[in-house]
Amino acid sequence: MADTSPAPAAPEFHGDRELFPGCLDFAVNVRAARPPSLMREALIGAIEDIAAYPSANETERVREQIARRHGVTPEEVLLLAGGAEGFALLPALGTASLTCVMPSFTEPLHQGRKANLPVHTITLDAPFDLPAGAALEPNTALVLGNPCNPTSRLYTPAEVLDFGANAEVLVVDEAFMDMTAAGEPASLAGARVSGVVVLRSLTKTWSLAGLRVGYAVGDPRLLDRLASRQGHWHLGTPQLRALEVATSEAGEAWVSSERARMHAERDEMARALAAAGIGIVADPQAPFFLVAAPPGVHTADFHSALVDRGIAVRRCESFPGLSQTEASDGGVGPGYFRLAVRPAEQVERLVAAWRAAEAAVRAGATTR
Repeated sequence: MADTSPAPAAPEFHGDRELFPGCLDFAVNVRAARPPSLMREALIGAIEDIAAYPSANETERVREQIARRHGVTPEEVLLLAGGAEGFALLPALGTASLTCVMPSFTEPLHQGRKANLPVHTITLDAPFDLPAGAALEPNTALVLGNPCNPTSRLYTPAEVLDFGANAEVLVVDEAFMDMTAAGEPASLAGARVSGVVVLRSLTKTWSLAGLRVGYAVGDPRLLDRLASRQGHWHLGTPQLRALEVATSEAGEAWVSSERARMHAERDEMARALAAAGIGIVADPQAPFFLVAAPPGVHTADFHSALVDRGIAVRRCESFPGLSQTEASDGGVGPGYFRLAVRPAEQVERLVAAWRAAEAAVRAGATTR
């Protein structure tokens, strides 16, 4: 594990930029092409009320429902315009710096730099275990994902809390937690630990990337600091209705069913990748895999060859710790891609394209 030296520049690059017309999408971690019917119906209904300002009563009702969902009080819930707003608000915590565990989602790095905060990284090597009692700068907010994007590693609450024991504030991004296991035993959202803030998002599981909706659960003292930077009506009526559906009994039942379906798809996809010789880097516990590029192949060339064959995957060079290195003799070190879990018939196309792309790159036949 590297020391907590200042973070290298990380591009503002996300999986949606990997999509190309006509390509089968393994790049974006959103579960489906559109939200499920119960969510669509609620959002369509919200249009009828959209002429009015969002209701304060409805806002409070949603907070109370989320609080019941996690076994906390409404004061321990803060509504957010997606997890991204939570990252944008991190400077309001008042710590002297941010420390981000990498490889992981790079938005906290970007937001810390925008606020002129010193930003440090702790870069983990595969299989991305968390050591207890990480050495940290004084008065820092430690940010990590659980499960982690893009590694798909899931950590227990004890592992996370032991790792972050020396942090002034511990921020845990749980954007994919609802897809891990029934009851979410790895979640800290209901743990009620002082100094901890958990970020949750509806983007991925509910296929709501265009709506920007989520929430934070945690230490009310810290949530008050985050809320001090929010404007009035920062969530509109459609977002409130989405939160209401997602944390309702019907919403929980849908998540349970979708989770079982995703787990079955992931198990089948893991078998198919292994049979094709595609290296899975870490045991996947989220709706995506971190896989190794074919050895000795430039990831940029291989990515282009996959696009030529109608497959979009997520390159990982923008994740600190996963960039491919080049030797003076022209050789390259390990490279990585993230693959979203998809149904078996789509995985068959991926495997066929992967084999063809590798053959083409090794033969020097790429077109991009």
